[in-house]
Amino acid sequence: MTLKGIDISNWQSNINLSVIDADFVIVKASEGVGWTDPSFKKLYNAAKAAGKRLGLYHFARPTGNNTAAKEANSFIAAAQSIGAIGNAVLVLDWEAENQTNVAYAKAWLDAVYSATGVKPMIYMSESVTKKADWSSVVADDYGLWVARYRDNNPDYNYDMTNAGAKPVVKYWPGYAMWQWTSSGRWNGYNGNLDCNIFYGDGAAW
Repeated sequence: MTLKGIDISNWQSNINLSVIDADFVIVKASEGVGWTDPSFKKLYNAAKAAGKRLGLYHFARPTGNNTAAKEANSFIAAAQSIGAIGNAVLVLDWEAENQTNVAYAKAWLDAVYSATGVKPMIYMSESVTKKADWSSVVADDYGLWVARYRDNNPDYNYDMTNAGAKPVVKYWPGYAMWQWTSSGRWNGYNGNLDCNIFYGDGAAW
């Protein structure tokens, strides 16, 4: 069984999730140290009210004076502020700077797991799985959410006919979720949406 869903942030602040035919919604909560998405509480609560399965993600900024511990604490505080711990899948969005800094990513994952008891996933593109040695992350059973798009052409109402070939990743034996387009179009929303397929059922989520 699979589930279909979207991930959103302040860029989609006006979306009406009650009319979007998604099984799950993953909301951006925080970025770097001390920054929270202006719409994350509104979007998370709207997804919850619409009966969607829930997820929350942090956009990593492993640069400057940031540390994995500081970034983890920022995310945990945001998640706690809306009661998401134990109710949402937690994710590290690993797509900005220093993509080969595996130790930083793993330190964030470890810190969030230790503080919450929830084992987070990590999101990255197919190419990033091959840029560095992720075996330490895989060994500790942190699941992968991978992005690979065939093109940027619109895909309507979750029609995966033109999704293209599935990702081929390194180190992980497989992946929990595939973000297959950033140009999804759904009835009820006038704009692009990231579309994802989760390889599991509601209990697995």
